[in-house]
Amino acid sequence: MVPVPTEARGSGLTLDNPAVSRYLYGHGGANYSGEVVSESSAMSLTAIWRAASLISQAIGTLPLKTYRTLPDGERERVSSFLDDPCGPEEAGDQYLTPFEWKERVCLHLFYQGEAFLYHRRNAAGALVGLWPIHPLAVSVNPSDTAPGGKTFEVALKDGEYTRDLIGGVGPDAQITHILGPCTRGLRGYSILSVARNTLGMTQAAERSAAEQFANGPTLSGAFTPRQDADLLSIDDIDDIQADLDRRLYNRGGKIPIINRILEFQPWSMTNADAQWLESRAFQIEEIARLTGVFPYLLMQLEKQSSWGTGLSETNANLRQYVLSTYTGRIEERVSRLLASPRFAEFDYAGILSGSPQESSGLLMSEVNGGMRTLNEARRILNLPPVDGGDQLRIPSGVMLQAQLEASAAKTEAEVTTTTTPETAAPDGA
Repeated sequence: MVPVPTEARGSGLTLDNPAVSRYLYGHGGANYSGEVVSESSAMSLTAIWRAASLISQAIGTLPLKTYRTLPDGERERVSSFLDDPCGPEEAGDQYLTPFEWKERVCLHLFYQGEAFLYHRRNAAGALVGLWPIHPLAVSVNPSDTAPGGKTFEVALKDGEYTRDLIGGVGPDAQITHILGPCTRGLRGYSILSVARNTLGMTQAAERSAAEQFANGPTLSGAFTPRQDADLLSIDDIDDIQADLDRRLYNRGGKIPIINRILEFQPWSMTNADAQWLESRAFQIEEIARLTGVFPYLLMQLEKQSSWGTGLSETNANLRQYVLSTYTGRIEERVSRLLASPRFAEFDYAGILSGSPQESSGLLMSEVNGGMRTLNEARRILNLPPVDGGDQLRIPSGVMLQAQLEASAAKTEAEVTTTTTPETAAPDGA
């Protein structure tokens, strides 16, 4: 097996590596709030984490299948290394299951706008697996020899680089680059960069809310000397503060005795005035706009609701507008690594099946309509086959129409063969 770069094995980066700086401080650049926007800080936002986990884990449950196109245009399922895309497990490897592999690739696409897959080959040079490398550990450069091509540098644990790795689909290719939205074609646009102001504002709101809840919305109030009392010295103020803290801290329900001539002026600010809840709801809607995940899937149910929307319709919308933008990129890139006419495709059958009642009704209509055999439907429901279940059921109306058309064609053919035109008699007969 060709060795995997050290970083690709997940052993981490050193502090003198430029990729660490990008990881710690993000590549979102300056933003209005002044907050540092990075992958780790974005993960701490519950709406971002919910969107990322929903997308990556939903795709992680989808089987990644390989098909071959037949000469008649049909296709059949075949096996390939994508059945276990990480490749065979070896001693010292941090092996990824197919679910973990798909989840990690989608998380890289979500947060960084791109994913890098290092090619694992066996002793004969055949491609047997793809290892996800964190995008912040990879540098991309235009190729000096191939127009439009790219070369890659992968950061290693010791601060060095594995340089001039070749991308593409040939036998010498070492990396597959899955790009998110971009204009130049070198690096995908990261949500941390595109949404740096929104994420920075959300982080600032979270930090402000945490400080407010830790210390109270504002000062609870102030003790002041009565107007007819003498002003207090600095030492008196310190003594009074210490005395009040000792007497009032954790003394709920008790009456403190204060040996001072003071007046208490309470200050208060309600949550409605501070608009914490409204601000948090707005930030969730902003994140929903950025990620494409519907607000009710981010548990924002105040203005958005899934009431009246069936499970199958919800899943179909999620697939069309969100999940397919990830799976489509992955399918088209990894399909290029397969020998033609083979291609890869995610199977959405499970996620689009809807409720058990809807699925059973759909299968029955397909069986009765002649689209599936009974055993095919039973296989989907994890039921054993039955005798005679491999024959298609042709609807009675369709069969009757076919019989009528066949009978009419037969009658017309018989009339044509038994009837001959009369021959005209020659002149002068």
